[in-house]
Amino acid sequence: MTNKKVVSDLKKIIQIQEKIIKKQENEHKMVHNLFVHYLNKTEEFRNKYIYHRKLWFQSVNDFDEFIRSILKPKKDNTKMEKIKGGKNGS
Repeated sequence: MTNKKVVSDLKKIIQIQEKIIKKQENEHKMVHNLFVHYLNKTEEFRNKYIYHRKLWFQSVNDFDEFIRSILKPKKDNTKMEKIKGGKNGS
């Protein structure tokens, strides 16, 4: 082999290795970007989950208070009617 042929082959090998290294770096960047993306999505989901959970608990508590406000006067009225009925019946 001539000296020029060896140098030419070595340059080709170096170019191929550089391409391989660039592709690997790109793959690492892509994986990192994907990881960061899903990390952000997870944080966003967590925040939305906490917000909706608080909202749901608040709505359940409001509903319970509404039901209690409806049922409580009925119980008081029936007790008062029994008391009044007993006095009127005497």
